[in-house]
Amino acid sequence: MCVCENPAVLRRATGELGTGSPPLICAEGCPSTAFHRLARPIIEAGGTLRYRGDFDWPAST
Repeated sequence: MCVCENPAVLRRATGELGTGSPPLICAEGCPSTAFHRLARPIIEAGGTLRYRGDFDWPAST
């Protein structure tokens, strides 16, 4: 299962991949209690979460 931090990434994946998209969880920045409640059973069942940071830091000058 993949994890992203930005809801815009989730919306884009949904728009481009539709129902063919693999499962994706959005942490919306800092993972919340709701995120942990969703992720914990996945991990406990032997699942793997793959995190992808959005690399949205400011450009260096």
